Amino acid sequence: MANSTSDPVLETNVIDDNSEDWRKACLLDRNEFAFKNNLLSDVCFIVGEGKRKIPANKIILSLGSPVFAAMLSERWLSPASEIEVPDIEPEAFYELLRFIYCEKVKFHSSSPDAHSILYAAKKYDVEALKNKCVEFLSSTLSNSNVCFRLMKARYLQESELIDLCCKTLSKTASTAISRYYTTTSTTSHEESFHAVDIETICFILEMDQLNIEEVDLYKAILSWADFECERQNLEGNKENIKLVLKQALPLIRFRLMSPQEFSEVVSGTGILSIEEELSIFKYLSSKPRPANLRPTPRFKKSIIIAACDEVTGKIFICKQDLRRVFQNCRVKYFKMQTLIIVLPLVNSFFCIMKIFY
Repeated sequence: MANSTSDPVLETNVIDDNSEDWRKACLLDRNEFAFKNNLLSDVCFIVGEGKRKIPANKIILSLGSPVFAAMLSERWLSPASEIEVPDIEPEAFYELLRFIYCEKVKFHSSSPDAHSILYAAKKYDVEALKNKCVEFLSSTLSNSNVCFRLMKARYLQESELIDLCCKTLSKTASTAISRYYTTTSTTSHEESFHAVDIETICFILEMDQLNIEEVDLYKAILSWADFECERQNLEGNKENIKLVLKQALPLIRFRLMSPQEFSEVVSGTGILSIEEELSIFKYLSSKPRPANLRPTPRFKKSIIIAACDEVTGKIFICKQDLRRVFQNCRVKYFKMQTLIIVLPLVNSFFCIMKIFY
């Protein structure tokens, strides 16, 4: 089982037969030396689509993984010493074996990513390595990768990671998602919102707690659809966008948009049918709006009240000192997403009231 120096996974240092310095190291370092130099290897794994060969020792693997123990015991007396592993990247499988040998693992920004190593750890039931992967993925979670990692966590059925991604996304959706509808390049970061699959898009759209305006969420979904059309070698026309968004469109809460937003961004684009547009316009123009058709808001909105002295320019926020200023004012409440009202007040004050619901 000689190494192939052309394979970066299997490259090792040449050892001096007369050198015994490595034997003086601690147990884990000796094991690492044995793994890197293929000492006493008696089984070889043919890994990935490229069929790279990674040798190892049966006993060490059996001690570190119950799955390896069961698998290798059946082959112990078999003359065949090669086992195919087609579903794991060679670099990730190499890190799995290295961890079993010496409890060390490297997480890189590029391949192998932690998700591939986590998949390998779960498949071969190496709990300590699985915990290391989850810890790394949790500590490096950010606005730019939360959607992609949510997709991976769902695929790997890692409930801890799924919960963390959902909590993070619910608070930071405006930056984690809406930033992507302004992206014009067809090349996106490999861990971005654009890289997720349609199942993850639907999962996100089903979330009731998401700190993002529906119109911005819709724009980001359209941007994702452009990338998805390209991935499927489809033209980015109206018909194909509707095709790739077939599962997602019913989950978009168009009725959370203001009449102006719906008219300017959605209406007339052909994404919805004429009947669907008329139904939504009817709802948005109704006063009061039918409670049975009212969608669940994705985040709680607040009322911001401020008053400005035209003479001094001083601004007062809604505190005790404003009660007297506002006590004689009547503000009509409109069922709109954002309403800015400017009212003349006594003593050269004017009021700016921004209402959210």
